Amino acid sequence: MQQSQLLDDLHVRIDEQEVLQWLRIRPNSPAVPHVSSLLERVRAATRPRALYRECSIDRHESDGIWIEGLKFSSPALAVLLGSSDRVIAYVVTCGRELDAVVPQDGSSLEKLALDTIGNLILQASCQEMEQRIAERHGFGMTGRIGPGAGDGELWPIEQQAELFGLLGDTASTIGVELTKDHLMLPIKSLSGFLFATEDDFSACQLCQSQECPMRESAFSPALRSALAQGKPADESPSPIKTP
Repeated sequence: MQQSQLLDDLHVRIDEQEVLQWLRIRPNSPAVPHVSSLLERVRAATRPRALYRECSIDRHESDGIWIEGLKFSSPALAVLLGSSDRVIAYVVTCGRELDAVVPQDGSSLEKLALDTIGNLILQASCQEMEQRIAERHGFGMTGRIGPGAGDGELWPIEQQAELFGLLGDTASTIGVELTKDHLMLPIKSLSGFLFATEDDFSACQLCQSQECPMRESAFSPALRSALAQGKPADESPSPIKTP
């Protein structure tokens, strides 16, 4: 059995201009120094990290996959993973340190800016994690999908419990815990499966929400509809047999 691997040296640096653009703050705004100061505090305090584990897929079914006696029920997973015999389970987080940067009585600007900075750090951390895992495990092109995908319809959020079960004690290793509603704390965390594909794929293609600040690609109704039925679509990624 493969052991979970810790990545506690995810080095991401968020550009101040990018933060200001997301916040729609002009360069000459009196809010700029406040955002600059906050960003420096975040850089000094946060330590993004990830925990991941390479898992062997025991069995494929039309409505999901089995790993170590656990069924991950999702027709979308059945299509995306195809004939693959392994998958990477992961959790990546900005860490609890981020939440402490702005006190509860902080200004609304600080809280909004912190939320934006956290989103950017989490996205960059996930991208670095994906690249490093792909290089280490011999993946070429990769895709990611997590519990709650497709607004929860394509892979139920309740299966966070099974996913975390594959990884072990995430609370002591990277400080991420599940609530009774299957949400992660700290909230600037992401979890899911990372897998090898032959085509571009982003779980954003399955999400109808237009307000998500972390959207990486446009919503694809055709792909979502096909995966919901466990059927390939012209836009769907082609799973590959991993070595």
